[in-house]
Amino acid sequence: MDPIDAAVEALKSLELGGPPNISQVAREYGVERSRLSKRYRGVQGTNTSRAEKKQLLNTTQEKQLLQYINKLYIQGLPSIREIIRNFAAEIAY
Repeated sequence: MDPIDAAVEALKSLELGGPPNISQVAREYGVERSRLSKRYRGVQGTNTSRAEKKQLLNTTQEKQLLQYINKLYIQGLPSIREIIRNFAAEIAY
């Protein structure tokens, strides 16, 4: 587990006893206090969630695109970039 994720979990477990000391937990886990605070408050997400927001296709749409490419391959048709781009645009909207 990433140290920042472990620190966030530790903060969540400390919530029951009152407001947690973010600076102390940040020192214990060796992470930046400001980064931990933002992640704990939900202001800053993970790199994965940020990357998912930038994607043009969601996971289901990506699977559909892969199935389409495999279908082209099985039929012996070349998976031309233009064909794939058109199909991706069709399923994206």
